[in-house]
Amino acid sequence: GGVMALALGGYFSSASNEKVTGSYFDSEGKVWLSTLGNGPATVIVSKYDVGSKKVSGTFSFSATASGGSGAAGTKTVTNGSFEDLDFIVVN
Repeated sequence: GGVMALALGGYFSSASNEKVTGSYFDSEGKVWLSTLGNGPATVIVSKYDVGSKKVSGTFSFSATASGGSGAAGTKTVTNGSFEDLDFIVVN
């Protein structure tokens, strides 16, 4: 665990690096997680403004059902985006 330093650019998961993960929750409480081995997760940070503490970018991931939640199969998220999300600086 921990907090990763943020900068403009891409962040990718791999077998040895799971700092980037994707989670999908439906309205029934079922859960799908990218960390269960079905594929990578990607976050591209296109805007990072320290002065206004805002971050923007895109994301995608493929996630496997979390067995204990009643979910089944996989979920694929493409073309996800976030714009001007507030962030806090933790020392």
